[in-house]
Amino acid sequence: MVSVAAIVCIVLEAIIAADHFDAMDNGMDMGETPGSSAFDLSGSFSPSSPGGIHRRHDMAALMMKSRPVLIYHAIFAASVVFDVAAWWDALLHSNLFLAGSMILFNGMLILYSAIQYFQHRSLMTLSDDTHDFTMTSSPLEFGLIATVSTVTLALVAVAYPLYRLFAWSFYEKLGADLQLRRMNLQHGFLLTLLKLDLFFFISYAVQMATLVLTVRDVGNILRISITLPGSLIVLGLGFYGLLYEKRGAMYGFLVGLVLGLAYILFELIYMAAHHSTVDDPYANSRYFLYFFTVILIVLIILSLTWGILCLRNVGRGLLQARREAKQSPLAAPPAYHGFKPETEADPLRPLGGRPAPNFAELRPLSNIEID
Repeated sequence: MVSVAAIVCIVLEAIIAADHFDAMDNGMDMGETPGSSAFDLSGSFSPSSPGGIHRRHDMAALMMKSRPVLIYHAIFAASVVFDVAAWWDALLHSNLFLAGSMILFNGMLILYSAIQYFQHRSLMTLSDDTHDFTMTSSPLEFGLIATVSTVTLALVAVAYPLYRLFAWSFYEKLGADLQLRRMNLQHGFLLTLLKLDLFFFISYAVQMATLVLTVRDVGNILRISITLPGSLIVLGLGFYGLLYEKRGAMYGFLVGLVLGLAYILFELIYMAAHHSTVDDPYANSRYFLYFFTVILIVLIILSLTWGILCLRNVGRGLLQARREAKQSPLAAPPAYHGFKPETEADPLRPLGGRPAPNFAELRPLSNIEID
């Protein structure tokens, strides 16, 4: 179900992205072609230009700032692919936390597609020439929202059966040790958070890098060039430290999260300081960035909390218990209880349907050794 819905969403998003790209090009063509008396020889507008020419110039400027919005189509498609991959991972490994988090992730996709619709609607209200784009894309965007919402409601409906299915498999291999179970819960939750961190950190870094392409500033380029590699290094330390119980890697991961939180807050303040300014690089990306910023702050705080808990669990037996659980057979072999089959054709019913006794494996019922 999720895979089929993902294909539908990607097709709809591709059509919307193509229409959006055409609208961007049309808007740029409107402003790049000088008029008769409205333009001077340098291609700029004179104060006495007619209002319609000013309007076309504003539209061209708006389209130039709107080009970074095109990356959000790719991010939506990537989020759908991530959703499918995460669901397969959750089903194959009976990961209760990942399944629950992906239901929330689908709810975020609904909000993301709604933001995308209103963002496009606000972009296309400046000029009547983009009316065709609005009329073409609106039904597709409504279809996108409806598809994601339907899948999310279906996943909510099966949430409790999935919980009952995964809950026992989550506990069965670690025995009755309550401390091991508690540590395993913390391990599983942090592993799920790391997978979500990986997607949202990369998505945020790609958005910021796209904005840098339109505002070429040395400071911005240096800042973004550190963000993406730094995010990958921090998350790599988190995965390595968690899976192999390495204290040094876990300490590096926690320090990186603190630095990442400081960077996100800095970007939030910087974004708010440039609100409604003439050279605002976030003019048409602000709501998307607010969306990702809030999610990242929540994820970083949760990852910090559970990272500290998992750091305290290092060296307390969870790694060994998990390795032994992976090496144990999935099902116990048949118990013959002292009777060994004589043929391999039917090991449980040899020779006329009656198992032959294996007296070498019989043991006395009492504790007295028989000579």
